[in-house]
Amino acid sequence: MKPPAFRVDSAGMPSPLLPADDLDTRREAWHLLHRLPPARRLAFLWWVCRAATRPGLNCPEPVPAMREHARQAYRCDRADERFTNMVWVDVTAVCNQYEVPFLTAAVALDRYARSGELPPLPSRPGAGPSRPPASPGPARTRGSTGSARPGSPFVC
Repeated sequence: MKPPAFRVDSAGMPSPLLPADDLDTRREAWHLLHRLPPARRLAFLWWVCRAATRPGLNCPEPVPAMREHARQAYRCDRADERFTNMVWVDVTAVCNQYEVPFLTAAVALDRYARSGELPPLPSRPGAGPSRPPASPGPARTRGSTGSARPGSPFVC
């Protein structure tokens, strides 16, 4: 694997030496992701999702079925490659939709593959908790919502 076309400054952010968000960099990042065990790939996806947290927005999360796909990836080579593709698509989608710089994710992936530890999340001005505190909301009474007949046994 050729050395990345970027270096990390003292704050842990990538400082490009060359245009690094190109096809070769993305291909190398996919191969690096594929070399990780499935559980570590899923952990990296969670890291990228937490890095996408913005004030006032919910944190994106991997779908719950990803755990089952990770289990299958340990048993079958085709499932392993399919799981890598699923994680890769989710990582790139989060980077594009939530404006997480791809180079930040690539540097984090490189560190994670080398040291086994995810780097601290990048700081964002005004970033708060990943989820807003849940409000209890109005109390629901039997038959108040979702019921065609009051007193139905299927009312929440």
